[in-house]
Amino acid sequence: MRALLLALLFLPAAGSSLAGSFRLQPDGGGDFPALQTAFEVLSGGEPDTLWLADGVFTGPGNWELYAVDFAGLIASASADPGRCTLDFAGHEIGQAFGGALHFVDLRFTRQTNELRAYGAALSFTRCVFEDGGSIASSPDEWSPIVLSNCTTRRLAASAISSVGLIRIEACRFEENLSPYSLISGYYIECRESRFVGNVAGGSLLRVIGSDELPGKLIVADCAFLGNAAGACVELRDAGTGSVRDCSFAGNGGPLSADIRDGEDFGTHSLAIASSIFAFREDGVVLQRGGSSSPVSIACCDVFGNAGGDWVGDLAPFGGINGNLAADPLFCDWLAGDLTLFDTSPCLPANNACGVLIGAEGQGCTDPTAAPAAPGGGLRLAALPNPFNPKARFVFSLPAASAVQLAVFDAAGRRVATLLDGAPRPAGEQAIAWDARGLASGVYLARLEAAGRRQEIKLTLLR
Repeated sequence: MRALLLALLFLPAAGSSLAGSFRLQPDGGGDFPALQTAFEVLSGGEPDTLWLADGVFTGPGNWELYAVDFAGLIASASADPGRCTLDFAGHEIGQAFGGALHFVDLRFTRQTNELRAYGAALSFTRCVFEDGGSIASSPDEWSPIVLSNCTTRRLAASAISSVGLIRIEACRFEENLSPYSLISGYYIECRESRFVGNVAGGSLLRVIGSDELPGKLIVADCAFLGNAAGACVELRDAGTGSVRDCSFAGNGGPLSADIRDGEDFGTHSLAIASSIFAFREDGVVLQRGGSSSPVSIACCDVFGNAGGDWVGDLAPFGGINGNLAADPLFCDWLAGDLTLFDTSPCLPANNACGVLIGAEGQGCTDPTAAPAAPGGGLRLAALPNPFNPKARFVFSLPAASAVQLAVFDAAGRRVATLLDGAPRPAGEQAIAWDARGLASGVYLARLEAAGRRQEIKLTLLR
């Protein structure tokens, strides 16, 4: 009855829009005064399109949404997520029962909880999620959640969790801070995506299966750079996992791993192929957790990791199946560039497997011909960034020199001295910093050597 009354009250004006296509404005104008009204009036019908005008949609009727059997597209009319925002101002996104909601070219901000799907399909294309909580979740296996070409940054909770399919394609996850796993479920498929500078108490991608509902994990053509998490990728209990054509660089965290293969019950298998694992600050590349299930590793490059390379659970695979331990020769991984020099052993012409190892191909030529970096070849990076409470400074010196490395707060006060004129050799090196006892905020790190200076900002998040 309520939906019928709303339909009579808010019938679109003649000629205002095409049948099944409606327009909404942030000030309540357009065919419906708010998203919730549109969901209620249009529920149970044919798929509809809701075009949202530029501006900020917020307030009652635009937060804590409740959709029953609504099927359709909710999209920015300008196709620019920077101009069309759904601001939930500390409220939950809401719930969807049945139907299918496809969000396109929208910016989501300040939600405290996710859009929860019950037998409903959710998809997000070219959307931006910033400064909020979770994106979406589902307690059942009939509610797929799909993200394509989306950017997620500075979330403070788990981004996605579901018993059903989670598919991620060509997305970026940057500087998120989750006390739990960032993305978790029974079936995760992640392709051509980048995870940079995230902090998670659990894993970035975590699949948990059971004998009744085996898990499935597919990770391909992805990059994991400068993250601090229990694991970048985790497969637990019954299921199958595949990690191939990926690049892992500069990840860390106490007792952490790039890949965790844990097992409490059930049987599973894990295949790792044509991937790079380099420059871990601590932890290990592979952590099996006592699992006896089959693992295969082929055509992988493991190099420069603080805990060693082909050691521990990786030891049986070193030197066989085309596996190698050689500098992958990233063009500039400290600046986030994981493409390869033309002399890299990870290019197809330069390794025994004849395949591209890692997520990126050639991006630069012979290192000896590379132009000097700003600062006369002096480089400095902090991993991860943001961090809590430990970070690792990675720096590169063009020549042996005495080095000063210090950290300052926003008021310019020196809060830490890590190197005070200590002699250091040329090349890339690292030093750890524990900011325990300092307040959250933005800090400045300053590196000085041979009369040159480099400065970077880093953020401590509690």
